[in-house]
Amino acid sequence: MLLGSTLALVTVAAGCATGDGRELRPPDVPPPTTAPPGQFDGPVEFPTDDEFDDAFDGDLETLPDFAEFELFAAWRDGAPISERHACDGADLSPALTWTGVPDGTIELAITVVDEQTAGAVHWVVTGIDPATVSTLEGEVPLGATERTNSFGVDGWSGPCPPEGSEHTYRFAIHALDQQLDGIDGESGSATAALVEGLALESAVMTGTYSR
Repeated sequence: MLLGSTLALVTVAAGCATGDGRELRPPDVPPPTTAPPGQFDGPVEFPTDDEFDDAFDGDLETLPDFAEFELFAAWRDGAPISERHACDGADLSPALTWTGVPDGTIELAITVVDEQTAGAVHWVVTGIDPATVSTLEGEVPLGATERTNSFGVDGWSGPCPPEGSEHTYRFAIHALDQQLDGIDGESGSATAALVEGLALESAVMTGTYSR
């Protein structure tokens, strides 16, 4: 037993020799450690249905509607329309954006009417996909159709009031629960009246223009 222990010591000593008369220190290897886990403050507790209802006074129907049917343009409602959209400018149809298309809408339609000139319809666009949310300046959405307006144009005719006067123009996006058929060849005022009469809901804004 003593001989085995002596041989083991010799072996270790030989393993620490460098061959040049010096000896290396035995390696200082620290014992393995396990990092403590992070702080744990218990499981997440979700509110019960009753607690959730109580947060809204028990009536979820009182939550605000953030998706009203609304129409927007580059100008504020009731503000002046840019000359680039008028007859004495570039005469381009404006870019429009809308939100909150009602459920059950089959197609959308746009009408633009001069409120100071009875029956003067400047733009009628039908067949707009209800998934569409905007039009680009001078363009209509893919698949939509520009109808004949009150000036005999299949498209946009910009504001053009008599010189020295200011007119107000009503822009409207209409949600329809049916496709418009059999309106080819109708006048602008007749088409606009049909669209407005069939609309489930309409979003309206105005703009003014003077010359």
